[in-house]
Amino acid sequence: MNYKDIFSQAESLSDYTVSLRRHFHAHPELSRAEFATRSKIIEELTRFGIDCAPIAGTGVIAAIRGEGEGRRLVLRADIDALPITEENTVPYKSRNDGVMHACGHDMHAASLVAAARMINSRRDGFSGTAYLVFQPGEEDGYGGVLCAADERVRGADRVFGIHVAPDLEVGRIAAVPGAIMASVDMYRIEIEGRQSHISRPHLGVDAALIAAEILTSVKAIQAGMTNPWDAVLVGIGSIHAGTSYNILAGSAYLEGTVRAFSEESRERAKRALENIVYLTAEKYGGSARVVYDGPSPAVVNDREFTERVQRVASELLGDDKVVTEREKSYGGDDFSFFQTAAPGTYAIVGSGDPGNPATCVPVHNSHFDADERALTAASALYTAVAMDYLGKK
Repeated sequence: MNYKDIFSQAESLSDYTVSLRRHFHAHPELSRAEFATRSKIIEELTRFGIDCAPIAGTGVIAAIRGEGEGRRLVLRADIDALPITEENTVPYKSRNDGVMHACGHDMHAASLVAAARMINSRRDGFSGTAYLVFQPGEEDGYGGVLCAADERVRGADRVFGIHVAPDLEVGRIAAVPGAIMASVDMYRIEIEGRQSHISRPHLGVDAALIAAEILTSVKAIQAGMTNPWDAVLVGIGSIHAGTSYNILAGSAYLEGTVRAFSEESRERAKRALENIVYLTAEKYGGSARVVYDGPSPAVVNDREFTERVQRVASELLGDDKVVTEREKSYGGDDFSFFQTAAPGTYAIVGSGDPGNPATCVPVHNSHFDADERALTAASALYTAVAMDYLGKK
C-alpha cells in the first residue's frame, strides 16, 4: 500500500479540512445540543454520497462499505464543545457566547469528515465496512456509553480514535500500548450531622468537622492504601457546609474524583474512600454516603492493534515522527467505552508548534488553539489505518 499517496491526498484536501474545522470552531455546541454540528456533518457526508444516520441523539454514524464481506472497523471523533468563553482573537473565534472548542473536538470532527472522503474514494481497495462515528457528549461523559451500546459499534472487530495534543509537536503521532488515560469516577460525599448553637456543641453533630477530617484523610489513599506501582488519584475539589457563623453545620457535602489506570486500583481506591467516609461520620455520630456519577473506565490501548498503528504511522510520516512511549495522563476520555466494545487504539496527534505559543496552550483553556497542519496528519492517519486494517488480502 502506498501510504504517501494517502498523505498527499490529505494535503490536497487541506483547504477543505481547514475551512471545515474553522466552521466547527466558530459554531461550537455543548454536549446534548450538537444540532447544527450534526446537520453540517450530515450535509458534508451526503454531498459525497456517504450513507449516514443519527447515533446517541445528536451524533452521526456513517457507513462506507468496500467490495465484499470483511472486517468491521469503527473510526471515532468527538464533536461537542465546552462552556468556556473564548479569548482568542482569530477570524474563526467562537460566535456562540460562553461556548468554545477548547479541547480540539473541532479538529477531530473535521479530520474524520476529510477521512470519510478519502476512504470513500478507495472503496475498491478494501472489503468489509468502515463505520465513522461522530460522537456527541464526550465532555459530560454520556456519549461514549451510548455509542458503544449501538449494535454497529458492538459488532466491530476494532475501534480507532485520535485526540490532538498541544504538548506534542505538530507532525508527530503517539501510539502507545496499554493504559494511556485514567478511569474517571466523579463522586459526591453527602454528610448528615445535627444542628445546634455553636455554644452548645454537645447537642449537635458537626457535619463541617466530619467533612474536614474526610478532606485530609483521603490523602492516605494515595499514600498507603493502593499499589504504589499502579498510581491512583483521589481528589476533592469542592466542599460545602454550614449556614451561619454560630450554628454547627447540620449537613455538608464534598465533590471530587477517583482516577486510576487499572480496574483493580480503581475499585480498591473507591473502597478505601467509602471506608474513610463511613467510619469518620460514625466516629462523630453522623452519617454519610458516597454517590458516584459519570464513571468511565481507563483508556487502554490493545497492544497488537497499537503496534499496527505504529507501523502505519511510520510509513505515513516516517519513523522519527512516531512516539511509542508517553507519560500517562490522569485526564479521562470516554473513548474507553468503545474499547469495551472491541479492542482498539487511541492515538495522539501533535498540534503544538513551539514557535507559536497559542498552539501550546493546554486544553480546556480560553486561549486554546491548534496548529491546523495537524488536520492533514489526523485525516491521513484515520484513512491509512482503515485501509491497512480493511485492505484486501
